[in-house]
Amino acid sequence: MDSIENIGWGVFFITYFLISAKLVRSNRRVVILLFYTGIIACGALIIRPYHHTEKVNEADRLISPFISILLYAILRFFFKRTKGIEPTFTGFYSLDWFDKEEGRNMTFFDVVVFMGPFLAGVLFFGPSELA
Repeated sequence: MDSIENIGWGVFFITYFLISAKLVRSNRRVVILLFYTGIIACGALIIRPYHHTEKVNEADRLISPFISILLYAILRFFFKRTKGIEPTFTGFYSLDWFDKEEGRNMTFFDVVVFMGPFLAGVLFFGPSELA
């Protein structure tokens, strides 16, 4: 694994941790994360070798956090618009899917809001060894 790919994985899991720990519950924080991960994604596009366009390379992993945050922001917006509350994910770690802080059970849409961006980030740019 290349060091650039390791940085991409690190940023990806840090952003996922921030989301799952309920630290990204304001629009301002989502925009800040979009801005910083967007800068990293632009850097990936700049350093990506142009002769490797037919397959995934190590620099593409740096785009993954931006895709995840963008998808999370879109899904969160629609969740808040339809349900009127913030999505929760802490109930996922318990067997009963009950969030004690929110005082409510998680729904399928809570899981989609959190797992969708995570899976998209992992699957959209898979490990470069598989490409």
